[in-house]
Amino acid sequence: MVEFRILRGRSRVINRIKTLELRRANFALFTELLGGISWARALEGRGVQDCWSLFKCHFLHAQERCIPLRKKWSKGSRRPARLNKELLAEIRWKRKVHGMWKEGQATWEEYRNVVRACRDATRKTKAHLELKLARDVKQQEGLLQLHQQQKEG
Repeated sequence: MVEFRILRGRSRVINRIKTLELRRANFALFTELLGGISWARALEGRGVQDCWSLFKCHFLHAQERCIPLRKKWSKGSRRPARLNKELLAEIRWKRKVHGMWKEGQATWEEYRNVVRACRDATRKTKAHLELKLARDVKQQEGLLQLHQQQKEG
């Protein structure tokens, strides 16, 4: 019997390595591949190290066939849905003007105007996203009611 645990770390390092995508795994095929081997006969007369190497080889081969890989992303690279390209450009511009103000290349009023523009853009983007979500929910509710009416009638 093989037992394993999937642990999630809480590190902030952005990793671009491949990881197993267990949500799309075909565990039925995985069980079939490993269960179809006569382990008593395959491991008979071998030492512990040879047994482990043979089992590991079969296990990794089955894993390769049944569990797809995906890029691993840390939480640090995830963004809220409202952060579109235009809003990110506004935020970058605000940071740049802040640096310029700190170095004395921009006035406080210029920086304050950029901050206000960035804040307004954030509010508008957030409101637009909430409106879109509300419309989608209403549309789904309407479709569900229509579906229920068709079932009853």
